[in-house]
Amino acid sequence: NTFGALTATCLNDDQPLIFSRTYNQTDQGTYGQGIRASPYGATFYQGDNGFLTGLKNTTAFRSNVGFFNLQDIPIEVQLVLYDEAGLELASASYPLAALSHLQVNNIFSSLNLAGDHEAAWAKVWTDTLWGRFASYGSIVDNRTGDPIYLEAKSLGGYLPEDFHWILPAVASTPGAYGTNWRTEAVFTNAPLESTDVTLTYHPATGGDPFVFTFSLNPGEVEHFSDLLDEAFALTDSFGWMEIDSTCAGLQARARIFTGDPGTYGQGLQAQQLNTLSFGASPVYLLNLLENENYRSNLGLLNIAETETIFTLDLLKDSSVVVSKTLPLAGQTLQQLNGVLSSFFGTSGDGYTVKITGPEGAAYTAYLSTVDNRTGDAVYQSFSTP
Repeated sequence: NTFGALTATCLNDDQPLIFSRTYNQTDQGTYGQGIRASPYGATFYQGDNGFLTGLKNTTAFRSNVGFFNLQDIPIEVQLVLYDEAGLELASASYPLAALSHLQVNNIFSSLNLAGDHEAAWAKVWTDTLWGRFASYGSIVDNRTGDPIYLEAKSLGGYLPEDFHWILPAVASTPGAYGTNWRTEAVFTNAPLESTDVTLTYHPATGGDPFVFTFSLNPGEVEHFSDLLDEAFALTDSFGWMEIDSTCAGLQARARIFTGDPGTYGQGLQAQQLNTLSFGASPVYLLNLLENENYRSNLGLLNIAETETIFTLDLLKDSSVVVSKTLPLAGQTLQQLNGVLSSFFGTSGDGYTVKITGPEGAAYTAYLSTVDNRTGDAVYQSFSTP
């Protein structure tokens, strides 16, 4: 009967890879959210701004916001909450004792705010000398209890090559066990200048991409309840998306979900394209499992324009169980559904996949682990040592 934060400290050069799932157990199955261990460098030092986007406040959804003080001194965290037009709704200060954790449940209610919001956003920071903290949001469907985890993000880089992003998976399509997957997407222009945004959708089946453009004023939000349907009039499609903006600081995130009216889903953040060139360095996906209650789907996106041959090693207890190659044409996404049985020919739990490309490879990978009983999915992006 406890709640808090966890830190892991490793004193040698090889750092552990950590991913967790916080879930609610019911008679029908589980509903949960995936939480990666944030690297120290992804937390916020004195004066750094963090952003939490897509915060909801409706009869169907509530939003919780959390903070963790990484220092052994007291700090004070500041929060300003904005609406979808970039207008300030409220502000608050939260004192945190040394190495303490605070979660503010239902942030809108706690700030005495009424009214519906589908995609509000918050800026968080500390002015405390030497202060450093981590921050997150958790958006909960009140009808099902299913949460989606949001890690606070910085503005990112300020060079033109920093203005190109990737959403590794977007969907508006039926799935296994009676699921029907759709993608809710939120694009938030947090900085002080207007930006033009171009969305380029690539269907996994190939063919010409689809393009959609819009503009955002400072602080403004563009929200899609069903991205592929509303932007491209596609209702049975699955693929990946490029996102281009004309200035720094665009925040892009999505929720791929099933269910109606109550929903079960998984949250994912857009990835900066210039961070996805690994060459021959491997990436990892953790805790694959497959049994009567769960399945793990593995997605691999070759961002390069030419064919790339990847090596996928299935690991357990530090040993390679199976090693296979997977060729992918340029700019192609392949999702291996039920990857343990369909690709590796096994089942069980506690597996890790190591993915290695050749020199010059540019790609991203993800894992979607689904509870077959509830349809609830947890998204995991790749980890690097």
